Amino acid sequence: AGALRELSREAAIWVFSDTGRVPPALAQFPAYHDRNGRTMARFFAPGTPLILLIGADGKVVKTWLGFSKGQSEKIVAEIRAAIQDR
Repeated sequence: AGALRELSREAAIWVFSDTGRVPPALAQFPAYHDRNGRTMARFFAPGTPLILLIGADGKVVKTWLGFSKGQSEKIVAEIRAAIQDR
């Protein structure tokens, strides 16, 4: 949640949920209730968390799967670099 809060200064953050519920730490972000799982299936999400960088053209630019609390600085740096490359 901390990494996403940090990145929210530079990019829009959306949370997708199959149940419509999100963890309290992510409640500040807009949530999309994926009732039938179609959206996640279209992303070919093999697990969570799944982070997608979507370009202005609506296409997926890069994906990250999984997250380790000890690696938050690293993933934030990677995502920032990918955003700047756009």
